[in-house]
Amino acid sequence: MLRFVSVVLSILLSAIPAASAPDENVPTPKASTEIPRGLDDFLEARGLELNGEYSDALKLYAMVVDENPEVLETRVAEASLMMDLGMVEDALELLENREGLDWYGLRVRALAMAQVSGVRTELLPEAETELKRVLRDRGDDPNVQFALVRVLEASGKLEEALTNLRELRKAVGGNTRLAALEGELLSRLGRSAEALKAYGECENSDPSCHQGLVKSLLALGRMGEAGEQLLEGLAPDDLDRMMQAAALLADGHRPVKALSVVEQVLRSDADSPEALRFKAILLVRMGRMEEALPILDRLVRKDPENTELLLTRAQAQSTLDPDDMEKARRDLERAWNAVSSDAASKEAAGVAVEAARIELDAGHPTMAREWLDRVADPNSGGGNYLFLLAESYRKSGKYKAGVASLLRLEPQLDQQLRPLARILEADLGYRASGEAALEILRPLFDQGDRKTALMALSELQNLELWERMEAESRKLLKRFPQDRDLLFSLATALERRGHFEMAVELFDELLKAYPQDAGAANYLGYMLADADRDLDRALELITAALNSDPENGAYLDSMGWVLFRMGRVDEAEVWLQKALRRSGPQAGDILAHLGEVRISLGRTSEGVELLRRALDLGCEHPERVEKLISGTPGGDGDGE
Repeated sequence: MLRFVSVVLSILLSAIPAASAPDENVPTPKASTEIPRGLDDFLEARGLELNGEYSDALKLYAMVVDENPEVLETRVAEASLMMDLGMVEDALELLENREGLDWYGLRVRALAMAQVSGVRTELLPEAETELKRVLRDRGDDPNVQFALVRVLEASGKLEEALTNLRELRKAVGGNTRLAALEGELLSRLGRSAEALKAYGECENSDPSCHQGLVKSLLALGRMGEAGEQLLEGLAPDDLDRMMQAAALLADGHRPVKALSVVEQVLRSDADSPEALRFKAILLVRMGRMEEALPILDRLVRKDPENTELLLTRAQAQSTLDPDDMEKARRDLERAWNAVSSDAASKEAAGVAVEAARIELDAGHPTMAREWLDRVADPNSGGGNYLFLLAESYRKSGKYKAGVASLLRLEPQLDQQLRPLARILEADLGYRASGEAALEILRPLFDQGDRKTALMALSELQNLELWERMEAESRKLLKRFPQDRDLLFSLATALERRGHFEMAVELFDELLKAYPQDAGAANYLGYMLADADRDLDRALELITAALNSDPENGAYLDSMGWVLFRMGRVDEAEVWLQKALRRSGPQAGDILAHLGEVRISLGRTSEGVELLRRALDLGCEHPERVEKLISGTPGGDGDGE
C-alpha cells in the first residue's frame, strides 16, 4: 500500500509547479482545490486495480498515459499492473528507454527486462546491468536479488549466481525454492556433494529437491542410496519407477532390497516379463541358482532367442554344476546363433565375451579362449575381452603365451585399449620372468593421464608389490596433488608395508578431506580391527561405511570382524553369514573370518573346513589361517 501512496504523492508533486522557481511561460495556478490534469483518472484506475477490475484499470491507465505521456508515474503504475498480469513484454515496452524513472520505476523495468531476457537472450547483459543498478540503491529487495540470480545463471555466470543466491538465502531464511535452486547451481558446477546437502534441506517439501537428491547421489556414484531415495513417496502403482529404483539398488550392492522391490512389482503384475527377468538376474547374482532356473526356463520358452536370458541361464547352470557344462553350453551356442549372422557386431562380441567369462568361472580356460577367438574385432569386445584373454592364460599358467597373444593384438587395438593391454602384458610378464617386465608400465606412470596411471597402480596392488606401489603413488601425487584415489593407494601401501601409524594418519587426512568416503572409513576401521587397536573407533568407522552402503559385502565382513575382535562372537557370526550371502561362496577372506568365529564358538570341524576352503580360494594372512588349522583339534596338527 505504501507504494501507491508514494505514486500519488509523486504525481501531485510533478503536476504542481514549484513556487520558489516561477516561470514566466507557465500560467499561475488557480487557487485552492483544482485537481491536476489526469489525476482523477489515475486515482480511478488505481481504485479499479485495488478492486480487482484489472481490465478496466488497464484501459484507464492507457488513456491517462496517452493524454499525459510525460508523467512517468502513470507509466510505472500501468507497467507494474501488466507485470502482475503476466504482460511482461508490454510492461517493458512501456518503460524501455525512459529517462528520469525513480527507484521503483527502475525496479519495475529491471524485473520486466529480466523476465523477457529468458526468451530474448540478447537482453541478458542489459538486464544484469539494470538489476545491479537497482540493487546499488537498495540492496535488500529479494525479488530483484532473485531475478539477478536467474539472469546470471542464464548468462552462464554460475559462480556469481551462486554467491548472490547464498546472500539472498541468508537474508530471507528457509525457503525451499531457493534451496532447490542452490542445489541446481551446485549440480551444474559439478559440486555434487554440496548439491546433495542443499537438496536435503528441501526434499520433504519440494518434489524438484527429491529429484535433485537422486541425481546428486547418482553423480556421486552412490547408486544404492539413489535407489532408496527414488522409492520414497512412490505410489504403489508406479511400477516403472519402482523397477528403476530396483535397478539402482542392484547397482548399489543392495540385491536383497532390490529383490523385495521387484517382488512388490510382481504382486501387482505377476506376468511382467521385465520384473521376472530382473528377479532371475538378481537371484543368480545372489547365488540362488535353484530359484532362478525355473523362472529362466519360463522366460526362455516365451522368448527363445533372448541372448540375455540364455546367458543368464547358462551362468546359473554352470555354477550349479561346473563339471557338467552340457546344458550351459547349449544355451551359449543358442545365444551365439542368435547374433552370429553379424559376427563383427558388438552384440556378437558381447555374447562371446560373456560365454568366455562363464567358461572361465567354471574352470575351463581353454574353452574360454575358444569363445574369444570368435570375436572378429577385439575393439568391439572392449576391456572385458582383453581381461578375460589374459585371465585365461593366467589360470592355465601359460604366462609367456599370454604375453605373446597380447602383443600380437596390440596393433589392432584402439588407443584407449592399448594401456590396458600393456598392463595385462606386465602382469603376465612379471609372473613369467619377474620385475623387469614391469618396465612396460613406466610410460603410463610418467606420461599417462590420471585414469591410466591409476590402472597401472592397481596392477602393482594386484601383484602385492607394496614398496613399488608406495613409491609410484608418491610420484603421482606430485602430478595430481590431493587426489583421493592416490591418497587411498598410498595409505594402503603404507599399511601393507607395516607402517601402521603413517597409514592411520593418512587415512585420517583423507577422511577429513572426504568425510563421506565410505571406502576409506571401512578400510581404516578394518585395519584397526585386524590390528586389535582402538576397537570402539573401528566400530564407529565401519558403521558409518555401512550406513552409506548397507549391503556391501566387504563392509559387512568388516563389521563381523570388529565384533569378533570385541568378543561379541555370536553377533559376529550373523554379520559374516550376511557378508557371505552378499559376496558369494568364492569370498576367501570372509570364509577365513567365519571359520575362525566358528572355531571360537566350539564348532571346530565346521570352522576348519571353512578355513581350508579359504586357503584354496586365496585369502589374506594365509600363514595365520594355516597356523589356525594346524593348531586346532581335527586340523592338520595335534591341536596344541
